[in-house]
Amino acid sequence: PRSAGRRPPSLRSSLNMSGGSASAAPFVRLGEAGKWEIQPEGAQLLQRIEAPIVVVAVAGLYRTGKSFFLNTLAGNTAARAKAGFRVGSTTESCTRGIDVCVPDGDAGQCRRGSLVLLDTEGLASMEQDEAYDAQVFALSLLLSSYFVLNSMGVIDEAAVDRLYLIGELSKHISVSAAAAEGPAGGGGVAAELASFFPPFLWLLRDFVVDMRDADGQPLAPDAYMERALEPRPSTARRAAERNETRAAIRDLFPSRSCATLVR
Repeated sequence: PRSAGRRPPSLRSSLNMSGGSASAAPFVRLGEAGKWEIQPEGAQLLQRIEAPIVVVAVAGLYRTGKSFFLNTLAGNTAARAKAGFRVGSTTESCTRGIDVCVPDGDAGQCRRGSLVLLDTEGLASMEQDEAYDAQVFALSLLLSSYFVLNSMGVIDEAAVDRLYLIGELSKHISVSAAAAEGPAGGGGVAAELASFFPPFLWLLRDFVVDMRDADGQPLAPDAYMERALEPRPSTARRAAERNETRAAIRDLFPSRSCATLVR
């Protein structure tokens, strides 16, 4: 398979995983006027930081464990669980807009500065529409130094379908006012956007199968992802649309990697 252009550092190697604690707060919400607004609670958390920051944002479908994953990174588990991002066991989405957490102690330190975690409202919920999801996705991407796409299970055609928002990014993000007035799409636009986008990690949760190629040889997670991102034959159902999504991931995120977590 084609290798990624640049492999980003692993999330685990970039962060101090020795534990700590943190408090989470609302950061960005959609106001009554239809404009995204910074919330004072989240702003106050960020104002306390004096060092350079490294922002890790996690996005994905709603009710897939994004908040729990970030709480684990921040040390907000067990007795500290209530201090972190809100989690729940109902069908209702726990996160609204974007929430922020600044881990304390060792958990808040990484190689390049102080760690800031962003938890995003889950995509494809019954409460929001595609335009809202696209804005949350684009905003979290632009705010992050390291972007994590959280999904469940294997990378199949259904998983590619759910990433249609990546193919729509050029319609919502422009590198200049002149670009915003011109036609959307095209390889040139993707190349421009890619220079502003952070490293991309596709995190596959509850992954329980062995990664092997057609000859039965083991596959590394990155190689597995690259195979999934290769174009499919044009005769397949909805192949053109899905291949556009695959191309968008390859073009917009030259620095990309894949990791798996078992339940």
